[in-house]
Amino acid sequence: MIETVVLAEFGQRLVRVAVADARPSLVVIEDFRTATNAVAVDYNHVYGIAGEARSAGPQNPEGWQPPEASRTPPDAPPLRLGLTEAGLDRDHPCFANTSLTEQRDLDQIPERARMHVTAVASLLVGCGLPAGQRSDLYNASVLIGMAGDTPASSAARLVEALEWLIAQKVHVINMSISGPSNDVLDHAVRKTGEAGIPIVAAVGNDGPAAPPRYPAAYDSVVAVTAVDSGQNIYRRAVRGPHVTFSADGVNVPVAVPGGGYQPQSGTSLATPIVARQLAGRLQASTPDEAIAGLADEATDLGDPGRDPVYGWGYLPDDLPVADTGDEKPGPGRE
Repeated sequence: MIETVVLAEFGQRLVRVAVADARPSLVVIEDFRTATNAVAVDYNHVYGIAGEARSAGPQNPEGWQPPEASRTPPDAPPLRLGLTEAGLDRDHPCFANTSLTEQRDLDQIPERARMHVTAVASLLVGCGLPAGQRSDLYNASVLIGMAGDTPASSAARLVEALEWLIAQKVHVINMSISGPSNDVLDHAVRKTGEAGIPIVAAVGNDGPAAPPRYPAAYDSVVAVTAVDSGQNIYRRAVRGPHVTFSADGVNVPVAVPGGGYQPQSGTSLATPIVARQLAGRLQASTPDEAIAGLADEATDLGDPGRDPVYGWGYLPDDLPVADTGDEKPGPGRE
């Protein structure tokens, strides 16, 4: 046995074990399930950021104004927003109106992970929206460098992150991370939903022919894809019947470590736009009501109704989109 963690919010324990014999792993998993009567048993799969939020131009490019920190009345109730990321640049002016709590301090954070979380968090808190909402941001800090500078996490870390975020009583959880299906993670996702906290996840940037990626493809998760300023699908976005909504994710200006802004692209960046809008509705609605309300407001794209490219349709944001000419457009509406 490597580790046992008490998951108080789930009323369960998370146990990590190492296989010390030569039996096939599937046999070991089945034997462990039988011997322990565990609710879920699986490999400790690896999960990476949902593709690369790739730069589409130089920092602070000429021709567009970087967003400013949102300003809201001090009596506006804050949104309680959850993240499963790494340590962000908490000194960035974009987060001047945000209270930040992190689950753990990581000694070494890959630069790509710090860039990713800073970008995602800036969109999640609505940096640049004149009427943005004051936010309490809770970051589970799960990403580490598991292969050089490649940011990644594990199923066990993500399960711990979800349990911690439930304890923080967040309105919504943003997961701009993707990987294979995992029974233990699936169980944790369902327990999070039972706690009344919806998860919004990126469909992934593995391409239109790629299989579904998780946690986005779980039934209870709101799966988000990306479109460009012409509402054409992002050319690297994963597709499938699990897609729920589309939002701006191509050449979107985001905060970068060090205080600047940069236009970047990826389904990771469309996800926090939807998560923020959902969180705003959850202050007065149930999760099902809030999701249905967003579906009613979404601009239907592609085939009528929900489709595997755009989901229920496009949810606009008020953030500017940079026109750098460096990002190739997607194949258009389908």
